Amino acid sequence: GDIIISTESDLSYPIQDTEKLLAKLTDGYDIALATPFEPGVKHENVPVHRLALSNMGTMIYTVFVGNHLSTYACFFRAYKKEVIKNITFKSNGFESQVEILWRANQKGYKMAEVFSKQNYRADRPSKFNIPRELGRHLNFLCGTLIPGNVEHFFRKK
Repeated sequence: GDIIISTESDLSYPIQDTEKLLAKLTDGYDIALATPFEPGVKHENVPVHRLALSNMGTMIYTVFVGNHLSTYACFFRAYKKEVIKNITFKSNGFESQVEILWRANQKGYKMAEVFSKQNYRADRPSKFNIPRELGRHLNFLCGTLIPGNVEHFFRKK
């Protein structure tokens, strides 16, 4: 096929919202991301520390990725196949989601978000290990993202 769909392993987003993602690709976007963040919407059952980490990460990545999105780490996405074929990414953990967006942004791919209500449930174990993932994200930020932005900036001049 010409479209790649990824989703969270704990199924925290309704799979029927895939239609919303596909609609954005039909509208001319190259990547469509689900976001649980919409003004006025309350997050149900999402632990406060998870929301705080997400908000902090979003602020940092907005500066360094160069796109203003409400979330960078959500796995529930739709990509045109050409996007994944035309970018090279090295990360293989949760930080890979950010790297894909950063590299796609550098190549000029268009991104859009669609609201999808996150349904966090404690009985569905998450693979997100906070200390491990913080280390991976910091390593990606300091070892790849910041140096890559400097290199990209000078290459454009």
